[in-house]
Amino acid sequence: MQSVRGIVASSHRRRDFAAGGDYHHTGMTLLQVTLPDNLKKAAEVRAKAGGYGSVDCYLASLIEADQLAPLTGELEAELLKGLASGPAVAITPQFFTDLKARVRQARTAA
Repeated sequence: MQSVRGIVASSHRRRDFAAGGDYHHTGMTLLQVTLPDNLKKAAEVRAKAGGYGSVDCYLASLIEADQLAPLTGELEAELLKGLASGPAVAITPQFFTDLKARVRQARTAA
């Protein structure tokens, strides 16, 4: 087994790790993770293939994605509710013109 030392952010701010980006953040905490050789190698391969600056950045992005999973589920549920709410409406420039006119008319009537 080999040890992989990673820096993981303690806040919830997002950072794009792609294209060799490093994870510069205040409130950093050192985390030491022990992995079997095959998992360490897999993390290195994935980090490089994904354009991460380091395995640390790759692991931090996985943890952040895991934190966002509940939000993603909520968003998907809301989108599905919208799809089930009725027929689709084309959003065109004319749609916005008509919408503005309806809002103006409602304001003057109130």
